[in-house]
Amino acid sequence: MGPAVGLPAELVLRGALVVDGSGGEPYRADVVVRGGRITVIHREGDPGPRPGAAPASGRTLDADGLALAPGFIDMHAHSDLALLTDPGHEAKAAQGVTLEVLGQDGLSYAPVDDRTLAGLREQLAGWNGEPEGLDWSWRGVGEYLDRLDAGPAGRGIAVNAAYLVPHGTLRALVLGWEDRPATAAELLRMRELLARGLAEGAVGMSAGLTYSPGMYADTDELVALCQVVASFDGYFCPHHRSYGADALAAYAETVDIARRSGCALHLAHATMNFEVNRGRAGELLALLDAATDVDLTLDSYPYLPGSTTLAALLPGWATAGGPQQTLRRLADPAARTAIRDAMEVHGSDGCHGVVADWTTVQISGVRSAELRSAVGLTVAQLRAYGTFPRYLGHYVREQGVLGLAECVEHLSARPARRLRLADRGLVRTGYRADLVLFDPLTVAAGAGYEQPRTTPSGIPYVLVDGVPVIDDHRRTGATPGRAVRRTTPGPRPDRAPRRWEASGP
Repeated sequence: MGPAVGLPAELVLRGALVVDGSGGEPYRADVVVRGGRITVIHREGDPGPRPGAAPASGRTLDADGLALAPGFIDMHAHSDLALLTDPGHEAKAAQGVTLEVLGQDGLSYAPVDDRTLAGLREQLAGWNGEPEGLDWSWRGVGEYLDRLDAGPAGRGIAVNAAYLVPHGTLRALVLGWEDRPATAAELLRMRELLARGLAEGAVGMSAGLTYSPGMYADTDELVALCQVVASFDGYFCPHHRSYGADALAAYAETVDIARRSGCALHLAHATMNFEVNRGRAGELLALLDAATDVDLTLDSYPYLPGSTTLAALLPGWATAGGPQQTLRRLADPAARTAIRDAMEVHGSDGCHGVVADWTTVQISGVRSAELRSAVGLTVAQLRAYGTFPRYLGHYVREQGVLGLAECVEHLSARPARRLRLADRGLVRTGYRADLVLFDPLTVAAGAGYEQPRTTPSGIPYVLVDGVPVIDDHRRTGATPGRAVRRTTPGPRPDRAPRRWEASGP
């Protein structure tokens, strides 16, 4: 896709320190962008004149003092509705993010029918809100991706987006929110719906195994579904059954699923950050290092706390049947007592098997205006713009945990490889011009948990398909982003789905 109307046909980035995403040493170069792609990389010392742009045909941007990197790829985003309501999407564009992967944690809005969509809208309001005036007319994965292409009012979206078919959404569509194993017929229906979503452009499947209804699935169900994902050369991205008391067993289950199904595995927000697991990160790394027969990658966010809804901490039995049944139980004194006992005495499965410590649970957002005073407080006292610059500022410049080239590779080329994107993730001639210019000396996350909407500093320019969406630190209003679909329409002939054999009745 070419540049937006009214923007220069050619953009020359002069004198940038190119951190190209390969992990190799940075170098200085002039980089020319035309038609949404990188057309020239003229390194310092190369023979011939430096490229320039005539005022009538393009723009030259002095990048001296700035690092030029591939656009950052957010492998775990919950912008499923934000991209349809806020075309500028400053929360991610200002960080240098040029592509997000949606449909995370096994819960999103496609594929659905009318009944399932209503339940998901209610369940996910704490994550994604309930935007007024949004047209909810899509039902399938392809229709949702088409809506992303169009964006709000048909104007497109600021950054690109890929989609994972959510396992919990599949289960809700076929079984509802029932706490039971799927029958053979129900499993076959889920496999058919999953294959359709992958054929329509999804890049894999996510799962949320501490969220209902995904938490009700057994390992065999997930293996059977991942066989379909493997046949499309996609990947499985699970939110594990536990990050707390049974974290290592939960990680081992996902590795077993990948091994048995032949599916690539990406471990989302792979952490051992519950107090019960203090000092045990080495055990997780040993488990993953031993899985040499599995195509395995992982990511981890650069903050100690995580982020979810309060309802997600409830025991699984309390959320069976969907949001309305959950609210009825919370309103019943006896059921509410049992819920508190499960959470505060024994440790619920929704709270990863550990006892809830309300002094560590902080409110970051609410739906109702009358509850706004709770924002910033812990539950005992009654996140969102900073992840990528925090890596570059805190962990590279301040802590020295990562080198600059390694960090950029981590934020761009590695996720692009996992997503099977042949022309993104590197600063290379012919690649799409998803690019970010940042100042290595000043880049920092302005956002924290007390002020989550503060924009980062030190990221003056962000390009999506060669079009500036952040220009001199300001949103441009340009919306060149589109849905990034799988490039093949069906399963690979050499990886036809294998017959699933259940180990139980």
